[in-house]
Amino acid sequence: MTVTARGEPSAGEREGRAPRKREPDPVIDDIGRRVADAGSIERAAVVPGLFVAWCVNLGLISETVARDEARAVVRLKVREIGGAEFLVSACGGVLDDRVLSEVGLDFARGHYAAYREFAEASLPTPVEDTWGNYDRVAPWLTARYMGRARRRRRFDWRPWKWRK
Repeated sequence: MTVTARGEPSAGEREGRAPRKREPDPVIDDIGRRVADAGSIERAAVVPGLFVAWCVNLGLISETVARDEARAVVRLKVREIGGAEFLVSACGGVLDDRVLSEVGLDFARGHYAAYREFAEASLPTPVEDTWGNYDRVAPWLTARYMGRARRRRRFDWRPWKWRK
């Protein structure tokens, strides 16, 4: 139940209507929002570009983008271009429901904020659009996508190290 500042139910609930559900924002990230903090379009596009590159490699992009930007998709998969360049040229700098498939959008809504924190904390500053950086963040994203956020402990085969 939604309560007003006076502690009363909202007008819609007093009349017996259910409160409206807000539709989730279709935009996951937009480099236009980050240019001021990053200092340039190139820097603003790096972290979301690495995410988009991972999505392309796992087939989590929409059929429309895969069809319309097939040449860019192939160039990205063979590592001829980076994720930031793909994000700017093929997606217009916006990561949203037009770019991602339904599964990709669900994953992004649940994990993108944590991914940004991880990428900004673990990658060298300033973050650059390199395949080495992609190789650092891809296992983290894949583990969450596959449902294994925590690493399993390795089995220690040395019985004298076992504790009871």
